[in-house]
Amino acid sequence: QQLAYNKDNQEDKEPLFDAVETVSNTTKIFIELIANIRPNPEEMKAAALRGYPTATDLADYLVKRNIPFREAHEIVSKIVSFAIEKNLSLSEIPLLSLKKLCPLIDKKVYKFLDLKGSIDLRNHIGGTSSKQVLQQAKKLNLKISKTIIEMEKLLNK
Repeated sequence: QQLAYNKDNQEDKEPLFDAVETVSNTTKIFIELIANIRPNPEEMKAAALRGYPTATDLADYLVKRNIPFREAHEIVSKIVSFAIEKNLSLSEIPLLSLKKLCPLIDKKVYKFLDLKGSIDLRNHIGGTSSKQVLQQAKKLNLKISKTIIEMEKLLNK
Protein backbone atom coordinates (compact mmCIF):
# COMPACT_ATOMS: atom_id res chain seq x y z
CA GLN A 1 0.00 0.00 0.00
CA GLN A 2 1.33 3.41 -0.98
CA LEU A 3 0.80 6.21 1.58
CA ALA A 4 2.18 9.10 -0.44
CA TYR A 5 1.61 10.34 -3.96
CA ASN A 6 4.35 10.32 -6.53
CA LYS A 7 4.16 13.96 -7.48
CA ASP A 8 6.83 16.38 -6.33
CA ASN A 9 5.34 18.90 -3.87
CA GLN A 10 6.93 21.74 -5.84
CA GLU A 11 4.91 20.81 -8.94
CA ASP A 12 1.49 20.14 -7.46
CA LYS A 13 0.45 23.82 -7.37
CA GLU A 14 1.72 24.73 -10.84
CA PRO A 15 -1.68 24.08 -12.54
CA LEU A 16 -3.34 26.34 -9.95
CA PHE A 17 -0.91 29.18 -10.60
CA ASP A 18 -1.36 28.73 -14.36
CA ALA A 19 -5.15 28.87 -13.95
CA VAL A 20 -4.99 32.02 -11.79
CA GLU A 21 -2.69 33.72 -14.29
CA THR A 22 -4.92 32.73 -17.21
CA VAL A 23 -8.07 34.01 -15.49
CA SER A 24 -6.31 37.21 -14.48
CA ASN A 25 -5.05 37.88 -18.01
CA THR A 26 -8.39 36.97 -19.55
CA THR A 27 -10.20 39.27 -17.13
CA LYS A 28 -7.88 42.15 -18.02
CA ILE A 29 -8.52 41.54 -21.73
CA PHE A 30 -12.27 41.32 -21.11
CA ILE A 31 -12.22 44.64 -19.22
CA GLU A 32 -10.33 46.25 -22.12
CA LEU A 33 -12.84 44.78 -24.56
CA ILE A 34 -15.86 46.01 -22.60
CA ALA A 35 -14.31 49.46 -22.14
CA ASN A 36 -14.02 49.84 -25.91
CA ILE A 37 -17.51 48.70 -26.89
CA ARG A 38 -19.44 51.54 -28.49
CA PRO A 39 -23.15 50.69 -28.53
CA ASN A 40 -25.48 52.11 -31.18
CA PRO A 41 -28.60 53.07 -29.18
CA GLU A 42 -30.78 53.62 -32.25
CA GLU A 43 -29.96 50.20 -33.70
CA MET A 44 -30.39 48.58 -30.28
CA LYS A 45 -33.84 50.13 -29.90
CA ALA A 46 -34.86 49.14 -33.43
CA ALA A 47 -33.74 45.56 -32.77
CA ALA A 48 -35.56 45.48 -29.43
CA LEU A 49 -38.82 46.59 -31.06
CA ARG A 50 -38.76 43.85 -33.72
CA GLY A 51 -41.30 41.13 -33.07
CA TYR A 52 -43.71 43.13 -30.87
CA PRO A 53 -41.96 42.50 -27.54
CA THR A 54 -44.55 44.45 -25.52
CA ALA A 55 -47.40 42.13 -26.56
CA THR A 56 -47.03 40.23 -23.28
CA ASP A 57 -47.22 43.51 -21.37
CA LEU A 58 -50.42 44.31 -23.25
CA ALA A 59 -51.89 40.96 -22.18
CA ASP A 60 -50.89 41.72 -18.56
CA TYR A 61 -52.54 45.13 -18.85
CA LEU A 62 -55.78 43.54 -20.12
CA VAL A 63 -55.76 40.98 -17.31
CA LYS A 64 -55.43 43.86 -14.82
CA ARG A 65 -58.56 45.28 -16.48
CA ASN A 66 -60.36 42.06 -15.38
CA ILE A 67 -60.24 40.34 -18.75
CA PRO A 68 -59.55 36.58 -18.47
CA PHE A 69 -56.13 35.71 -19.86
CA ARG A 70 -57.47 33.50 -22.69
CA GLU A 71 -59.58 36.48 -23.89
CA ALA A 72 -56.69 38.90 -23.38
CA HIS A 73 -54.50 36.63 -25.48
CA GLU A 74 -57.06 36.67 -28.30
CA ILE A 75 -57.39 40.48 -28.12
CA VAL A 76 -53.60 40.89 -28.21
CA SER A 77 -53.45 38.62 -31.24
CA LYS A 78 -55.92 40.88 -33.06
CA ILE A 79 -54.02 44.02 -32.01
CA VAL A 80 -50.68 42.59 -33.18
CA SER A 81 -52.28 41.55 -36.49
CA PHE A 82 -53.60 45.11 -36.87
CA ALA A 83 -50.11 46.50 -36.12
CA ILE A 84 -48.52 44.19 -38.68
CA GLU A 85 -51.12 45.14 -41.30
CA LYS A 86 -50.54 48.87 -40.68
CA ASN A 87 -46.76 48.47 -40.22
CA LEU A 88 -46.86 50.04 -36.75
CA SER A 89 -45.29 49.20 -33.42
CA LEU A 90 -47.85 48.56 -30.68
CA SER A 91 -47.11 51.93 -29.10
CA GLU A 92 -47.86 53.69 -32.41
CA ILE A 93 -51.43 52.37 -32.70
CA PRO A 94 -53.90 55.22 -32.10
CA LEU A 95 -56.04 54.90 -28.97
CA LEU A 96 -59.27 54.90 -31.01
CA SER A 97 -58.03 51.90 -33.02
CA LEU A 98 -57.12 50.06 -29.81
CA LYS A 99 -60.54 50.86 -28.32
CA LYS A 100 -62.25 49.38 -31.39
CA LEU A 101 -60.49 46.11 -30.68
CA CYS A 102 -61.10 46.31 -26.93
CA PRO A 103 -63.32 49.01 -25.38
CA LEU A 104 -61.70 48.59 -21.93
CA ILE A 105 -58.39 49.98 -23.17
CA ASP A 106 -57.58 53.51 -22.03
CA LYS A 107 -54.62 55.86 -22.49
CA LYS A 108 -52.73 54.18 -19.61
CA VAL A 109 -52.07 51.30 -22.01
CA TYR A 110 -49.19 53.22 -23.59
CA LYS A 111 -47.17 52.82 -20.39
CA PHE A 112 -47.29 49.08 -21.16
CA LEU A 113 -46.70 49.41 -24.89
CA ASP A 114 -43.72 51.77 -24.75
CA LEU A 115 -40.43 49.84 -24.70
CA LYS A 116 -38.92 51.91 -21.88
CA GLY A 117 -42.17 51.72 -19.91
CA SER A 118 -42.24 47.96 -20.38
CA ILE A 119 -38.67 47.63 -19.17
CA ASP A 120 -39.22 49.86 -16.13
CA LEU A 121 -42.37 47.98 -15.11
CA ARG A 122 -40.07 45.19 -13.92
CA ASN A 123 -38.61 47.01 -10.95
CA HIS A 124 -37.84 44.02 -8.73
CA ILE A 125 -34.65 42.19 -7.83
CA GLY A 126 -33.23 40.79 -11.05
CA GLY A 127 -35.73 42.78 -13.11
CA THR A 128 -35.07 44.78 -16.26
CA SER A 129 -35.84 48.26 -14.92
CA SER A 130 -33.10 50.84 -15.31
CA LYS A 131 -32.80 51.05 -11.53
CA GLN A 132 -32.34 47.28 -11.13
CA VAL A 133 -29.85 46.97 -13.99
CA LEU A 134 -27.77 49.81 -12.56
CA GLN A 135 -27.76 48.19 -9.10
CA GLN A 136 -26.65 44.86 -10.56
CA ALA A 137 -23.96 46.54 -12.67
CA LYS A 138 -22.57 48.29 -9.57
CA LYS A 139 -22.50 45.00 -7.63
CA LEU A 140 -20.80 43.21 -10.51
CA ASN A 141 -18.27 46.00 -10.98
CA LEU A 142 -17.35 45.84 -7.29
CA LYS A 143 -17.08 42.05 -7.41
CA ILE A 144 -14.86 42.15 -10.51
CA SER A 145 -12.59 44.78 -8.92
CA LYS A 146 -12.20 42.70 -5.75
CA THR A 147 -11.48 39.56 -7.79
CA ILE A 148 -8.77 41.30 -9.82
CA ILE A 149 -7.13 42.63 -6.66
CA GLU A 150 -7.15 39.13 -5.13
CA MET A 151 -5.70 37.59 -8.30
CA GLU A 152 -2.95 40.19 -8.44
CA LYS A 153 -2.08 39.46 -4.80
CA LEU A 154 -1.83 35.74 -5.61
CA LEU A 155 0.38 36.38 -8.63
CA ASN A 156 2.70 38.77 -6.80
CA LYS A 157 3.43 36.42 -3.90
